[in-house]
Amino acid sequence: AVFGYDKLDLRNAQIKQNAVISATAFFGEINIILPNNVKTKIVSNSIFGSVEEKRFRESEKEDITVHIDGKTLFGGIKVR
Repeated sequence: AVFGYDKLDLRNAQIKQNAVISATAFFGEINIILPNNVKTKIVSNSIFGSVEEKRFRESEKEDITVHIDGKTLFGGIKVR
């Protein structure tokens, strides 16, 4: 997202193996919505921005991991 907003809604996706999502926000915002049955690992590089996880997970026993590679410059990425 460059000077704008993007939303990636994967709530209804059937993620069957580990996955990687690369997201870059320059002066913008990205919302990534994941299913509750996956865990996340976030690696980020932020300059005057942030990458945040704001999810409610029912258990910690998920086997599938979605890796988020986030880069921000005056922007934000929210994982829900």
